[in-house]
Amino acid sequence: MITYKCQLVGINVIFQEESYTSSSNFFNNDPLPVYGQITEKPVFSGKRIKRSLYRTDGGFLCQADVMGSYNILRKAFPNAFNRYGIQRCVVHPRRINLSK
Repeated sequence: MITYKCQLVGINVIFQEESYTSSSNFFNNDPLPVYGQITEKPVFSGKRIKRSLYRTDGGFLCQADVMGSYNILRKAFPNAFNRYGIQRCVVHPRRINLSK
């Protein structure tokens, strides 16, 4: 339904494969393999310790969905975080006070 409604107004929809995005460590630039295309089990530097919590190899705790979303972005746009990518929008968010 979303694809259909987007096409009606001229928005292109891109489907992104998301395997291993919540178990890979974004901060260490762990590989993001595609499920079914590898024969051996991938090894990642961090670990998802609870449903919503991820611990990196250095002990840093991060919300697991945030880690997964960064990895999905990295899978969809591999150059997003290099010098000429979309790094400024993603890594440096701005807070806007709407009450003033």
